[in-house]
Amino acid sequence: MNETRRVGKIEIKSRERVSAAESIERTRSVCLNVTALLGLSVKTAETHRSNLMRKLGLHSIAELVLYSVRNQIVQIHPVETTVTSAAA
Repeated sequence: MNETRRVGKIEIKSRERVSAAESIERTRSVCLNVTALLGLSVKTAETHRSNLMRKLGLHSIAELVLYSVRNQIVQIHPVETTVTSAAA
C-alpha cells in the first residue's frame, strides 16, 4: 500500500517517507562511525560542521558535500551495482 500524506503543500508517498527514514539512519550511522574514529562526541562533530558551513556560507549538508568534492577535499569512489532484469 502506497499511501500519500500531505505535509504543508507537499504530498509525500509512504515509499518516499521510508526512503527518507533509511537515508537519515545511514547518515546517522556514518556520523557515529566518523566520530568514533576521530575520538569526538557527535555534538562536537556537529558543532564543527555547523561552524564550517557558516564560514563558507553553505546552507545544507548537500552544499557542504558538493563544496568538498569540487574543491578536492574528499574524493568519491564509484560503487559497483548489480542490475537485474525484471523480465528475466
